[in-house]
Amino acid sequence: MSEAQHLLTVLTAPGPQHFTPRFNERIPSETVQKGINDLKKRFGTPQNVWKSAEEGIWNVQAEKGQYQVLAQFGQGTQLSAFRVPTAGTTSTKARLTFLLLFLAPLLFSRGAIDVWFEPSRLGWLLNALPSLALGGTLLAVSAWSQSSIWFVPLFWLGMASLLMSVVRLPALPLGTFNLWDALFSAVLLAFLLPLMLKGIQGRQVPTALVPLGPVLSGGRFMVGQGGSTPTINYHVAHEHMRYAVDFIGLNASGRHAAGLLPTDPAKYAIYGADVLAPLSGEIVALRNDLPDLPIPQADSLRPAGNHVVLQATLPDGRAAQILLAHLKTGSVRVRVGQYVNQGDVLAQVGNSGNTSEPHLHLGVNVNAEPGDPFSGEGVPFSVEGRFPVRGMVFERQR
Repeated sequence: MSEAQHLLTVLTAPGPQHFTPRFNERIPSETVQKGINDLKKRFGTPQNVWKSAEEGIWNVQAEKGQYQVLAQFGQGTQLSAFRVPTAGTTSTKARLTFLLLFLAPLLFSRGAIDVWFEPSRLGWLLNALPSLALGGTLLAVSAWSQSSIWFVPLFWLGMASLLMSVVRLPALPLGTFNLWDALFSAVLLAFLLPLMLKGIQGRQVPTALVPLGPVLSGGRFMVGQGGSTPTINYHVAHEHMRYAVDFIGLNASGRHAAGLLPTDPAKYAIYGADVLAPLSGEIVALRNDLPDLPIPQADSLRPAGNHVVLQATLPDGRAAQILLAHLKTGSVRVRVGQYVNQGDVLAQVGNSGNTSEPHLHLGVNVNAEPGDPFSGEGVPFSVEGRFPVRGMVFERQR
């Protein structure tokens, strides 16, 4: 069976026998099947496949249209790497999601005010407890870049206001128990408290951090995804990206961009910021020719986009690969085999690859295959002496 015939079979009815043992260890068969099912819903049954000019990328002709997949073969005709295009998010859906992020702060603000006007102790209890849980959850899990980091002090004032309102209780009557209000408060607490606890847990500093130097310059930057639990860092769910971090930028108003999810990457605060070598080492892989995509388009076949992979020796003697991804097209200024020193400018932040908006992806892997940024085991690290968690701010001017 030729590679093309094998790939067509995979796109029709995939099974573990079509992939290498290493691939099957890393990717559950259910994940592959789900991706194939989604493709069939969008494009229908695949009819023909052929290689594109780009290495590892195959064209697929299906009943309802044409698409591309990434397929790399190991021994024989078994696939060692396989990626399919995802549907992505529409601009309208993305904007609605961001607008919903403003509702929670408004609800909290209302609760922080209403407790001062509650006519009974039971009313105060059913208002204050969910409001405290909501405020604590937002402080524990939010990045604040969609609204503004300048709202954070106001939230702490709101939490203080909620706690201070306890002084009203001795003068209030007990009040009448309302079953529906009690059920509503109980449901909110059951939803919010686990989120808050997981957010707090994700901020605990792991042991044996790899010490990295500065990684960005040219502005103020915030950790969008970072920490040790999936609640505040979705990378944790993937062994090879565990503890990886996504940095976003902050403008003068404390937001990540000018406007509500603009499509132009240049309107995001981090776009064009200098990317620095966090350790001294050798450049072992890079890409520099992919376009910066308008938001919210993403390239799921080339997840790292333009990127640099730096190989360095850690203080404990282990070899590590450091991935810096989603770089600006044409901005990479190093070459494979070049030795760089900590702090050297490597490239600029862009919006290439599988990204929802311009940001810098930073990950440290050990036991990785040479030049492969999505292999091995992700390990925890510090940046400028701090374990990067969601909402943490770094600042460095050029």
